[in-house]
Amino acid sequence: MKDVKVVVTIAPEQIITQQLIDEIKVKIADIDIVELRIDQLHDVSKEAICLLVNHLKLILNQQELLVTYRTNQQGGKGDLSHDDYIKLLYMLAEIKDVDLIDIEWDHHIDVNLYQQMIARVQPQTKVILSHHNFDETPTQEALNFIYYKMQKFQPDYVKVAVMPQDKDDVIKLLQAMSLASESISSKVVGIAMSHLGLVTRTAQGVFGGSLSYGCLGEPQAPGQIDVSQLSRQFALYTNK
Repeated sequence: MKDVKVVVTIAPEQIITQQLIDEIKVKIADIDIVELRIDQLHDVSKEAICLLVNHLKLILNQQELLVTYRTNQQGGKGDLSHDDYIKLLYMLAEIKDVDLIDIEWDHHIDVNLYQQMIARVQPQTKVILSHHNFDETPTQEALNFIYYKMQKFQPDYVKVAVMPQDKDDVIKLLQAMSLASESISSKVVGIAMSHLGLVTRTAQGVFGGSLSYGCLGEPQAPGQIDVSQLSRQFALYTNK
């Protein structure tokens, strides 16, 4: 079983409240990475994001900071144009305290653009190249192909999240993640969303995955569970 890092997703409204700080501090021992979602913000200027990043860094110990702008095309609240989204990613790469950046992959987008983006972000910032399908789970062959296509850009992580309709969809996702973990150089993440896909979060490492996303209270994505509960589940698999 691979070691799995626990990612906690937070989505503040412009400011980091004291309540949020307290919630993070209580569960900091169960957290490896804090994912700051910014697609819900009204102001995504560099100044506004730096303020949030600096505030979070004050309370983090060894935890890394991941910044994600999830577009509405892939299940988020972000409505930036494609060009503005690219500019935002470049801007995030300039913020020194950002350890990881999520970049959405779409097969319709020019290959050269991805190569340029990732080359510009790395090596100072790690890249999670992600693809989300909130409607369905593609075929086994399609899932394998998605992992293969994304790893060609040599990101640090490749993440695939799908919406299962039945248990067979969950199995397809786990099989694709397991195969990718054994055949590509990037670390892999695979999530079948909703309660049906809960096993993909709790048994992530068994099938070769490297990250599992949880929450502090209210789930920020379908099927997320509390980070402390998630951490306890990992302990069952590692006999700790």
